[in-house]
Amino acid sequence: MFWVFLAVICTLVQDGNGECHTCHQLYSGVPSGFKRITYTESSEFLQNPRRGFWTELTTFTSHFHPLTLNELERLRSNSGLTVIQRIYVLDTFTSRLISDDFIHKIHADMETVRNGKMTVVLRFCYAFTSSPKAPYGDASKEWVLKHIHQLSPIFHQYVDIIDSIQAGFIGTWGEWYYTTYFGQPGERDYKKYPHTFGYSPQVIKDRGDVLKAVIDAAPVDIQVQQRYPSWNRMIYGPTPATRHDVTTHTYKGRTAFHNDCFLADKNDVGTYGDGVDVDYPYLHEQTKYLVAGGETCQLSVRDPSRHKCSTSLHDMAYFHWTFLNIGFYKPVLHDWQTHGCFNDIFRKLGYRLVLKESVFPTSVHVGSDFCFRIVMRNNGFAAPFRNWHVLLVMKKGSSFFEAHLPSFDMTLWLPGKDIILEHSIHVPSEMATGTYEMMLVFRDRRIPASSDYNILLANNNVPEHQAGINNLRHSVLMISGGHQTASSTCPHLVKWTPPNPSKYKRVVSQVHV
Repeated sequence: MFWVFLAVICTLVQDGNGECHTCHQLYSGVPSGFKRITYTESSEFLQNPRRGFWTELTTFTSHFHPLTLNELERLRSNSGLTVIQRIYVLDTFTSRLISDDFIHKIHADMETVRNGKMTVVLRFCYAFTSSPKAPYGDASKEWVLKHIHQLSPIFHQYVDIIDSIQAGFIGTWGEWYYTTYFGQPGERDYKKYPHTFGYSPQVIKDRGDVLKAVIDAAPVDIQVQQRYPSWNRMIYGPTPATRHDVTTHTYKGRTAFHNDCFLADKNDVGTYGDGVDVDYPYLHEQTKYLVAGGETCQLSVRDPSRHKCSTSLHDMAYFHWTFLNIGFYKPVLHDWQTHGCFNDIFRKLGYRLVLKESVFPTSVHVGSDFCFRIVMRNNGFAAPFRNWHVLLVMKKGSSFFEAHLPSFDMTLWLPGKDIILEHSIHVPSEMATGTYEMMLVFRDRRIPASSDYNILLANNNVPEHQAGINNLRHSVLMISGGHQTASSTCPHLVKWTPPNPSKYKRVVSQVHV
């Protein structure tokens, strides 16, 4: 039986000290007094936070165009977006400090993102037009470091809505190649430096100093996406980031990845500088716990299968993609629409959490503890790159109670295996008797007061979209009497005030490219 192998429901045992024990006895079926519910996955286009398609909104200091709420709401309703990429081209500040006026404009943009209940990926650069040779229009290391220092307060003030910062700053488009001051591509010495693509130790140090300056300027919650895996290895060494690097916030453990020529050819136009045999397994490991995303840039002419659905889906899963530009390159996106994988990519970018089953008691004595088990699956491409609070919520009429489940780390919820939420909860003796609905809430740690940033589960008849709540469809009867465990160390149910419902539907019926 399925239940024998994948599901366990346990009886709670309390010792004399009221210690909270996990469920510990195995059963071949659902024990008496418990109920099991199974769920089906939906095909909805959910507007979940910190994942999915984005669009690039670039502006220049020389001709600035502010973000507007109408613009963000149009992107949300037409394309289902909850995240944007904002690129600031500092073309008038290559040799002077960023003006206070422009700093205020960035603040205003970030407030607009907040008001639109979206998040943002940031990039800063100095030149956005290609040039065949130097000078390329970027800034020197001296000015880059001064500008990063100026921008640091913005990164800290808006840590709640900044998903990541792309390393940027160096070269045209901030992509670290066509640069005047950090190793001109035409002046590399391959004979002298054959193992570092002709770049000298000083160039490697200078680029590393910029990357580390961006990381230092941002709170530890914000990862910094770097364009080329070879530069990671030249700066940090040959091995990818480990889970320990990520949890201890080392430089390597905060350096994520973006690819701005995804699926263009076998080498993605130089992205995989050391070749796919080296870079593919490196990035597969690097992106398990560090965010990955970017954009396509051309149809793969040399290898026509490269941008097709089968390869696209495989590589997005292998590299754990969370973000993808919906505005570029349109012929690739149209090809996905023609061949039927575009909708699947929309659903799978980042995480897509799906309930499989849950087991709860049918009745519980107030003042006692009870245990439950929930089995889920991540059917997306990647684990969440930030950790949400996991709350078990009980509702009776207009009254809500919640228990925070602190032992679950959602950044470990990689695709491909069951996610088991098994816990024990204490019901306070003063809780009113009666029937309660069981709900699951994934609350953003940085933005707890907004339901727009709560995660919705991809199941039929489960998400209450605008409330940001997932209804487990269990009813539990609270009754008086029975054994009291007032000293229990299990998470206690406490009164909970749900956030205001979203003004957005948080689901779209069709996605427009």
